[in-house]
Amino acid sequence: MMVLPHTAAGITLILLALRWQKSILAGFSAPLLWLLVALVTLSPFWSTTPGETWAEIAPFLRVTLFSLYLASRYSLKEILHLLGWALGIAAALSFLFGTLLPSYGVMGLGYIGQSQDWTHEGAWRGIYVHKVVLGTMMALAVLVGAYLSSWKNTLRPLALLTIVIASITLIMSTTKAALGALVLVFCCIPIYRSFRWKPTRLVLFLSVSVPLMALTVGGMLVNASTILAAFGKNTTLCGRTEFWPFIIENIARQPWFGYGFHSFWLNGWEGYAANVWVYLPQGFEPPHAHNGFLDILLSLGIVGFSIFLLGVLGYGWRAFRWARVHPTAEGLVPLLFLTYMVLINITESLWINADLLWVCYSTFAFVLAQKPQRHSSWGATSKDALEKELEGPWEVYATLTTLQDPEQQLLH
Repeated sequence: MMVLPHTAAGITLILLALRWQKSILAGFSAPLLWLLVALVTLSPFWSTTPGETWAEIAPFLRVTLFSLYLASRYSLKEILHLLGWALGIAAALSFLFGTLLPSYGVMGLGYIGQSQDWTHEGAWRGIYVHKVVLGTMMALAVLVGAYLSSWKNTLRPLALLTIVIASITLIMSTTKAALGALVLVFCCIPIYRSFRWKPTRLVLFLSVSVPLMALTVGGMLVNASTILAAFGKNTTLCGRTEFWPFIIENIARQPWFGYGFHSFWLNGWEGYAANVWVYLPQGFEPPHAHNGFLDILLSLGIVGFSIFLLGVLGYGWRAFRWARVHPTAEGLVPLLFLTYMVLINITESLWINADLLWVCYSTFAFVLAQKPQRHSSWGATSKDALEKELEGPWEVYATLTTLQDPEQQLLH
C-alpha cells in the first residue's frame, strides 16, 4: 500500500529535477510558505506521538512538492484549465455515485465507514468519504467552472455542464457552509472588480458599498438565529461554539509551538483530544476543531500561526496586485479562492491538509510570488498592451469593453 505514495513522490521529484532551474526560482519565491512547511516537518520533535505525526506530514510534503512542480511548469490559466478537468470529472463521478451507487455515494446507506454516516444519513458524499468534503469540492468546481465558462471556445459547454452537475451535487450534500461560502464569494466579485477602477470611482463605489455591506452583516447578526434556523442550524453552529472554548484552553497550555502537526486529535481518548471530548455530550467526538485557524494553533502554536498569517497576508496583497494588472476573469481567481478558503475555514478545518485545497493554495501562492508584477498607474492600462497579452478574441473584446466603461463592470 505504501508503494503508490512513494512512487508519486519519486515521479514528482524527477519532474522537479528535469526543470531544476525553474523549480528553484519558483521555490525561492515563497519563503514564508517554506518556513511554514519546515515548521510542520520539525513538529514531530515536540509531539508526544512522533511516528503518527510523521505519517500525517509525509503526504503533506508530497502534495506541496507537486504544487511547486505545477507552479514551475504551467501558467495560472493552464493550471485553472487542469483544475477544471479534475473537478469536472470529480463532479460527474460523484453525481453517478449519488444516483446509481447510493450504497457508497450516500451517507448512511450501505457502506458505513464511521459513526457520522448515521448522523448525516441521506446526505450525498459522492466519491469522497464525507459530505463536507464533497460539498467543499463541488463549491470549488462551481467557482472554477464559472471562470472557464467565460471562455468562448469548444470547452465552454463542458464548463456550463460542470456548473450544473456540481451545483446539484453540492445541494444534495447538504453542506451549508460550502454553499454559503460560495454565495458570499460571488457577492465579492463586484467589489474585487472595482479594485481596477480609477481612485475617484473606487472611493465613490466603496463609500457606498462598504456601509451597505456593514448594514447587511449587522442585520444578519441581529437575526442570526432566525436565518440559521431556516437552514436547519442554530447559533452554536451545530455545537461548534460550545467546544471551541475548550480548544482555546488547550491552545493556552502549549501556546508557542502547539502539539505537533495534527497530533492533538490523534489516538482518540488516549490522546489530547480527550481534554475536549470529556466536556461534550456522549457520542459527540469531533475529529478536528471545525475551524481551520484553531487547528493551526493546535498544531503549530502562535509561532506557526504567525508564519501562516503573514503568508496569507502576502498572498492577499499579491492577489490584489494580480487582479489590478490582469483585467480578465483570470485576474480575480486567486483573490476569490483566498476568500473562499477564509470563509470555509470558519466552520471547517480545511487549510493545511494533504488535499486539493492545499494544492490550490500553495500553487497559487508560488505562481503569484514568482510572476513579475507589471506596475501601472490606476486606470491607465493600455489597450494595445492588453491585445498583445490576451490570447482569445473573446477576452480582448470583454476586456476592452470593460475599459471603455468602468461603471459597467458589474454587468459583465
